[in-house]
Amino acid sequence: MTVDQAGVPAAPDAPEFQLEQDAVPCRRPKLAVALMCLTVAVIYGSGTILFTALSTVAEELEASQTQLVWIAGMYPLVIAALLLPGGAFVDRVGRKVGAVLGLAITASFFLAASQTNSADMVLLFLGLAGIGGAMSFPATLATITAVVPRERRGPAVGLWSASLFIGGVTGTTLGGVLSEWLAWQWLLIGPAVLGLLAIVPILIWVPESRDVRNAHVDVLGAVLSVLAVGLFVFGMTEAPEKGFADPLTLTALLGLVFGVLFVWSQLRDKRPMLDLRLFKDGRFGSGSLVNLLSWFMTYGFFFTAVQYRYYTLDFGPLLTGLSFAPSATFIIPLAIVGPKLARKYGSRPVMVLGLMILAVGSVGIALTATTQKFWPVAICEAIAFSGLALVGGPATESIIDALPPAKHGVASAVNDITRQLGIALGVAVLGTLFNAAYRADVATDGVLDDVVEATKDSAAEGLALAAGLPDSVREAQESAIANAVTLGFVVASLALALALAIGAWVVWRRCPAEVGKAVEADFTAEAWAEMKLDPALDPAQDRPSVSVAAMAALAPIEAPLQASLLPPPPSVPAAIPLSVQLTQAAARYADLLEQAQARHADLEADLVRLRAHEAEVRRRCAEAHAEHASALAALAELANAGEDWLDRAFVDPIAAPLVERG
Repeated sequence: MTVDQAGVPAAPDAPEFQLEQDAVPCRRPKLAVALMCLTVAVIYGSGTILFTALSTVAEELEASQTQLVWIAGMYPLVIAALLLPGGAFVDRVGRKVGAVLGLAITASFFLAASQTNSADMVLLFLGLAGIGGAMSFPATLATITAVVPRERRGPAVGLWSASLFIGGVTGTTLGGVLSEWLAWQWLLIGPAVLGLLAIVPILIWVPESRDVRNAHVDVLGAVLSVLAVGLFVFGMTEAPEKGFADPLTLTALLGLVFGVLFVWSQLRDKRPMLDLRLFKDGRFGSGSLVNLLSWFMTYGFFFTAVQYRYYTLDFGPLLTGLSFAPSATFIIPLAIVGPKLARKYGSRPVMVLGLMILAVGSVGIALTATTQKFWPVAICEAIAFSGLALVGGPATESIIDALPPAKHGVASAVNDITRQLGIALGVAVLGTLFNAAYRADVATDGVLDDVVEATKDSAAEGLALAAGLPDSVREAQESAIANAVTLGFVVASLALALALAIGAWVVWRRCPAEVGKAVEADFTAEAWAEMKLDPALDPAQDRPSVSVAAMAALAPIEAPLQASLLPPPPSVPAAIPLSVQLTQAAARYADLLEQAQARHADLEADLVRLRAHEAEVRRRCAEAHAEHASALAALAELANAGEDWLDRAFVDPIAAPLVERG
């Protein structure tokens, strides 16, 4: 054991596996968490801020309905495709550097998109901006887990999840407010400026953290994942306009082929970008599914709900943006309460409850949308978003807690990729269903034949054409467009409710019942002594918390181990050869040994963390002793100075004459 400059034994070298990054120094951890939440809100708000201006964009850029889907989905699609390699990149260069560089790239290309008048160029720049989002996004959660101890991580993760929802709702609301008085270009300039302003406080107050051991970049896996996600979403988006037999639509099948190749490459690679075997764990797979469905719902809902407000309810940009504010009523409190409920009752019931609330809210949205009135729909939207906020924190903690600390970088990356993939698929799939239902209905519902094709291509163009028609024909066309948009919104909402209900059933079946329950306890004096730590430290004064599962690591193995050591009972059939019995026993011993080694590794991790804690306490005590000695020395100097002053002020004037007379 080494000794530091203060004479305090230093913490032992960390073993091969990495402890949780609780020891990353941070002067203001709450401010660091707030800045990471702001970064996430900016990223997500940038993706939804154009939603309320889609009709304006369609008119000024002459964009088709399919191009509008791409304008809404290109940015999150690129983030989803590049998130895993982006996470590996920020692990190598540092999460703080990744967040700052990503914000700079995103802001730059958003500014570039605001200066073009071509729909295709806007799509290009939004796609390039997604590269920055793929760098910033994985850095946020990894930084929070690095600066916040595990016992306080639940509320922090809940706030991080709430920031995603708040960012999406704020982006939609702010987009409506800005587009009421300003040109649509300001909807891109606003988040760009906000992202640039966030860079300076991040550089000052957010600590750097990295994990060089997990920085391996799987080039083949990255390329295959980009091709799989990109081609599949591209084909699904083009299907309503081109038809399912068109070559562009068939690229979705090519994307599925690349997806199979991606799975094959990850299973064969010794250091895969995404270890797919992790999804066998019920906690990991369930949390990933909940994340995907949550954000599948969020962005798909925003895309379809904005058009419903525009074309059915006849809301302007300002009213459309403000109309989403009631949806966020319960987001923050439920995002904080969700992790606490999961620790008390387990993540499985909380996640299933949240998904069912989402499903019920989606059904309510579909039913109330047919009334073509705002407040019934708004109430159902608030119910649905309550379920969304409830599942965010427990789903993320289920993913993180399913893996040891050494693999928390992988857990964070998967947590991010499932969200981003859900966003991209939500816009593509629900947008496709919306467009298909709209096109199928609008052509047979009273629209004039000479403007049918233009109206099927874009609702905004259909309304523009209707403005020059006689009043009776114009009203019929506007009503037909409103009814077709309503049908698209209803179909998308019902499909969403079905997907959420199936997801809730899968989570109930796959997720262990005890996931997320609190399993922590303080050390007792006896446990402290058993760990052979310094007895001079008082456990009652400073008790670090460790997992009960780690303290009782061998308990699950004890009974089967004792049973295995006993001689076989006489009831064993004699027909079973001894060699078979020995082979089975050897396999059983190998499994038990593997479990024991895994639990032993967990105990070693806790032991190293406690020794590091002991070293930190010793260092602080040494600093306190040094400060005490300095204070005593200062008091002694002060006493000597006071004595000298008394001599000069009183003793010397009296003693001098006496000495002279004497």
